[in-house]
Amino acid sequence: MSFETSLQEKLGEHKPGEIQELILDTVFKFDKFTEEHRDVLQKYTALIHLSLNGVGLTSLQNFPLLTELQILELNKNKINGDDLQVLSTQCPNLYKLKIEENEIDSPDKFKCLTNLNLKKINLIGNPLVDKDKDYSKIFFEMFKNMESVDDKDRDGQEVESTVYGGEDDEDYEEGEDAEDDGEVDDDDGEGGEVDDDDDEEEEKEGNKNEAKKGNNKKKKTN
Repeated sequence: MSFETSLQEKLGEHKPGEIQELILDTVFKFDKFTEEHRDVLQKYTALIHLSLNGVGLTSLQNFPLLTELQILELNKNKINGDDLQVLSTQCPNLYKLKIEENEIDSPDKFKCLTNLNLKKINLIGNPLVDKDKDYSKIFFEMFKNMESVDDKDRDGQEVESTVYGGEDDEDYEEGEDAEDDGEVDDDDGEGGEVDDDDDEEEEKEGNKNEAKKGNNKKKKTN
């Protein structure tokens, strides 16, 4: 079964070009993006929020071109940061990156992203955090518009998590109509791998309902 067909099967029938939020946590397992993954995901031209937590990624090569993407979640993978530079060209509007619990051992790995307008980054669980207690200061100096590192501002004060589509994202959502937002996510978080047929019908029905409902509510990105 192709990746594109699997997406429709797992998440319910939908039009990729109308989707603004895509949550693939636990729905698929792959260690790298194939050309097929890249080509299929590039059809999600309106995508603002992509979550790939815990899918098993070790590399970002062949990451899709997503020019509207603003929020990317890559927590709980096996990324060492050697190819983070692909995000600088493939996600030109990225402002929030959640990449906790990976294998990145140095802040220097992020220098390749200084062309982006990154404002929020989450890094807890990477080796670089344990190596230097002042790692957050490095990121505030590296990115001139950085507002929070691991949910703390330049003074070490806790900041509230961004609300997707809320006031904190006003500059990036200007002109968007909430009633036109698309959403495809795995609501119960029990997706599993593509080839896992357990409770497939029940899961598919739940995901279809989620894909079809209107996105008139605000969504939180922790």
